[in-house]
Amino acid sequence: SWEKNQTEALHNLVNFRPIRKLGLKSELTPRSNSRLAYFEGATIAGFCCQTAFPDQDIPTMKLRSTLAGLLALAAVYTSQSEEYTLSLDLTFDTKYVFRGAQLADNVFHPSIEFGKDDFYAGLWASQPIENRGQPESWDDEVDFYLGQGWAIGEKTSLDVGAAYYYFPSGDSRFEPYVGLTHEISGVAASFYLYRDLDIDATTSEGSARYSIPLGAKTSVDLGAHLGLLDVDNVGKYLYYGADVVFPVQLKDNAVFSFGVHYSDSDEGSPTPEAHFHASTSLTIGF
Repeated sequence: SWEKNQTEALHNLVNFRPIRKLGLKSELTPRSNSRLAYFEGATIAGFCCQTAFPDQDIPTMKLRSTLAGLLALAAVYTSQSEEYTLSLDLTFDTKYVFRGAQLADNVFHPSIEFGKDDFYAGLWASQPIENRGQPESWDDEVDFYLGQGWAIGEKTSLDVGAAYYYFPSGDSRFEPYVGLTHEISGVAASFYLYRDLDIDATTSEGSARYSIPLGAKTSVDLGAHLGLLDVDNVGKYLYYGADVVFPVQLKDNAVFSFGVHYSDSDEGSPTPEAHFHASTSLTIGF
């Protein structure tokens, strides 16, 4: 039927990951992608990168060219100042759920992020550990993103950026985004708009996060989100979820976290059931 075809088309189109927003720290900074955004490192002495790769297919060339571009931007910023941030995050999750739809289970998410002032650039990956290929078709994914933040007053920030989603076994995507975050009585409330230029999809998402200190080195971080995914001439649906995360500071530059998560949507076919999953992560700043 027409409705069934529309639902299947929508399910196929949404199987890509948006930029992951982890929420602002309690002191509210424009750049909010990394839990350890405040870490400072030393100047990178230098590096050599290659932007032309003979005998490589076009997706691989695009992937490496994008990475080379991110490294070049990082070099420009580090050459201007010795103050920058670099953080590495290693996360294991029992499910990879994107906007209410499960894209993998038992998955490893490594990521690295560079920051200079309010500029940031990073790489995030999804590597399923089991059930790769048919019938679930859990696939690898590598995302590149960069953006710039601006403080608007003491408790409001603007974030503008873009993400490139690379799928070794499928079509890649490019998605710019813009967002506003405002702190209200300790609650970081955000609203973001994403526009996928390859499949003509617009996503609007609101979220709220609040951290409750449990001691000098730990807290409980609460979060909730509600979003609307609208694919032009195909359809739209609502998705929503909640998170409870317990970060523990191991050292000045290391944090271990354990979290439980819930995700669902009002669309039946892409999300036949509610998703409960758990994650552990280690974040290290350099």
